[in-house]
Amino acid sequence: MNIEQFRSDFLVRKAETGVTQQSLSTTYRVEQGSLSRFISGKQGLSFNYVIALWPFVYGRNFPSEQAETAHDQPRD
Repeated sequence: MNIEQFRSDFLVRKAETGVTQQSLSTTYRVEQGSLSRFISGKQGLSFNYVIALWPFVYGRNFPSEQAETAHDQPRD
């Protein structure tokens, strides 16, 4: 997984739930400016912010190796 995949999944989840940036910022303790720049594609997110938002996007489970896509697999 990369930050662009996380951004895409985040945006899908945000659209599904209708949650606001302000609510996400408050609930997950992510600076609203960082969240805004991430949503607009101007910037990535720090590791800590990705971990903070993970439950919102995917639930409590972190991805397993089986969930990785072919482009994430090491090449020989």
